Amino acid sequence: MTIKITQLLYLCYLCANNPIPINIMIVFQIVRNLVLRTRPTQLNSTRGAKNRVYENQKAFQEPNNVPIHLKGGTFDQLLYRGTMGSVIVGTLWTFYELGKACLPQQPK
Repeated sequence: MTIKITQLLYLCYLCANNPIPINIMIVFQIVRNLVLRTRPTQLNSTRGAKNRVYENQKAFQEPNNVPIHLKGGTFDQLLYRGTMGSVIVGTLWTFYELGKACLPQQPK
């Protein structure tokens, strides 16, 4: 990793201090190659993480007359209520600011 960072720093130094302009596409290709080489090659599911897809499918497909956006439990309910609260507050605040802009105060 440190070799790649030093290569990148050297490349930036060359671009900044070189009187002859370097083709910017070559710079982008070198940076892209450095970034692509540092990506992880394994997914999280192959490192021993438990696969819970089937458990979640059973929970979300269960016919219990609960809306799909609330079937995740308490955390989903908190997210839903927080989102709806912020939407209502934002809407009321927008109407307040529009009213304030439409009815300017009279100069005294």
